[in-house]
Amino acid sequence: MRYRFVAATVAAGALAVLGTAPAQAAHREHSFEGGCAIHGVTTLGQPLQDTTDLVPNTYSYDATGTCTGSLDGKAVLNAPITAVGHGPCAGNCYVSKTTGPGQATFTFVNGPGHGDDVPIDVRINFAVVLTETQFEIEGTKSGTATGHGTFLTGSDLGSLLSGCDAGTLQVAPFDLWMATATPLTS
Repeated sequence: MRYRFVAATVAAGALAVLGTAPAQAAHREHSFEGGCAIHGVTTLGQPLQDTTDLVPNTYSYDATGTCTGSLDGKAVLNAPITAVGHGPCAGNCYVSKTTGPGQATFTFVNGPGHGDDVPIDVRINFAVVLTETQFEIEGTKSGTATGHGTFLTGSDLGSLLSGCDAGTLQVAPFDLWMATATPLTS
């Protein structure tokens, strides 16, 4: 009976160690320090309205781009990335802002050693005035970055405003440039 208890305890311990190893590996810490140019599309949960009220909404962003700097301590030059994000916001045709931090992942495609992709998870807050956006970005563990974005990419102000006036502006191209103040770590 005593041997069964010891064997069961050892087996349970081995399963616990083996069962947590993949979870620990999946949460490896990554960091990026430098700058990025990102180009994509912003989609709103509902079209913007021509009102002075800040109307509750959501956004998502799907993009690609390049970054230059240091990824996990290794130099990268024009490293390809994907950027995917979403979150809550409120706004109208003239101003918008996040109502809570959005979640995003900048994924360095094939990492610095051309092995696995390297994700950097971040929280994003922004404020938009007409077509221009100011960003504050934080790594989920540490680090900060600031950014500037514009909707005047592949669109002109007249077409954006006419879509807004008609209540049909829900999808628009968007360019973002960001630079770290301290390394983004997740």
